Amino acid sequence: MISANEHKYTIIVWLNLITFLSIILVSIWASLQKRKHDIIMILKDYIINQYPLETLKNSQDEINKQLTWENARLRETVTLNNLTIDKQRERIEQLEDRLALDEEYFSASQSLAKERKWRLLNSLNMEDINVFLEDFGI
Repeated sequence: MISANEHKYTIIVWLNLITFLSIILVSIWASLQKRKHDIIMILKDYIINQYPLETLKNSQDEINKQLTWENARLRETVTLNNLTIDKQRERIEQLEDRLALDEEYFSASQSLAKERKWRLLNSLNMEDINVFLEDFGI
């Protein structure tokens, strides 16, 4: 049998054990309350500051759309400028070909004029020269 003294110690051990477990349960409950409070604060902060985040996101989306449109417009402008440059290069090539033909024609006509002049001078005799000079009264 258990003596009264042992019974007293058993009750004290059980009371200590119950006290220990109750302290642990209270600390867990307090920790959960604190975490609950922290979670509520985080959610409250998110809800309060969500509008500026959404506004920032919307403004960033709008800026991205505008930049996309601007980029497309600039690409189109570059494409048109490249087409204009290509047409101008073709026109320059045509003008260079035309200039080369004109220079060729000019040099050929000068050669022909020199040749005609030389033939004309060679075909003249002194009698033709005298007739010419007499016609002008020289």
